[in-house]
Amino acid sequence: MHNHTCGCGHHEGDAGCGSHEHGHGEVCACGAHHVSPEVEPLASAWSMLGKTSKEQTVPPTREFDFDWEGQKVHVYQWGKAENIPVVLLHGFMQTGLSWSIIAAALSGNHCAYALDFLGHGRSSKPSNVELYRYDAMVRMVESFLEQVACMGHEGAKRRAHVIGYSMGGRIALGLASSEKDLLYSLILESCNFGPEGNEQRAVAEERNAGWAQRLRNNGIEEFVEYWETLPLFESQRETGLDEELRPERLANDAESMALCLEGAGKHAMPDASQAFAVVANTWVPVKYLWGYDDCGSEAVAHRLEHDGIDVTSFGTGHNVHLEAPVLYGTVVQEFLSGIEPRGAAPEGSGHQQ
Repeated sequence: MHNHTCGCGHHEGDAGCGSHEHGHGEVCACGAHHVSPEVEPLASAWSMLGKTSKEQTVPPTREFDFDWEGQKVHVYQWGKAENIPVVLLHGFMQTGLSWSIIAAALSGNHCAYALDFLGHGRSSKPSNVELYRYDAMVRMVESFLEQVACMGHEGAKRRAHVIGYSMGGRIALGLASSEKDLLYSLILESCNFGPEGNEQRAVAEERNAGWAQRLRNNGIEEFVEYWETLPLFESQRETGLDEELRPERLANDAESMALCLEGAGKHAMPDASQAFAVVANTWVPVKYLWGYDDCGSEAVAHRLEHDGIDVTSFGTGHNVHLEAPVLYGTVVQEFLSGIEPRGAAPEGSGHQQ
């Protein structure tokens, strides 16, 4: 299933939308589905969230540290702990606070947790590359789910929704093959699914090694300046979002970012064919979100749509939740509200072991 959204919900470049004289919740001339604002119970929160800016960062309800293998993982929380948990995973060179607008908007009926990955934000910055490996980062999130997010009242177990963007989406993807019954749903934003074969893996490894060396040789400031020129972030340059994100990027430690690239880059993931098979067969509801101007996510989106996965595209670039936070949050809330609490995965459900 594919939904397509623009500023009202529709991507401006598509033919058939005309003057946009159509109501939300309707199908317009091009056949695109537009989200209905009636499904969003947090209208009071949205009034302050119409535009992304650092002045509109929403402070968390609380902050705390989670210990994982002797390392400190910093956690931001919005909402009451007794609500259904939503765990938010940030992208490379970001922090959990990059989710604050979305987290605050969801906090009316969920408890939103956003983590700082190791090497990022206020979490530990170890020098051991093993702690930055892709599998290790997946295990860290899995441990947080088990010990904190999915630990309900008086020790009762519950599930969590997990939302991951870019690098965070790749980490979230690793949870889909977990043997542990921890997920209500999985929302993946603008993330690749790993290399397709050894040739792609070698190319990705060489690229990430080059970026890591650039960080070590030239430092974080030069690397951020270079990073912001990548085609992936063209829409951020056009809107000025890159200027808002720059302080967060510059606050990173060059060595930690280099280790993250070496340990958890695309080359470190399982083959894409394996990831697509896991997502196609898991009993956990999965949704994929991507920006129409993000060419890197297009092939993934089309493959998932072909496999019957719920896909929504937006008239944005790579970082949908910062470029279109209100619309993004509405789409997410609509998806979450349609998921009923369930018991254990039914026998023979296709849940990956």
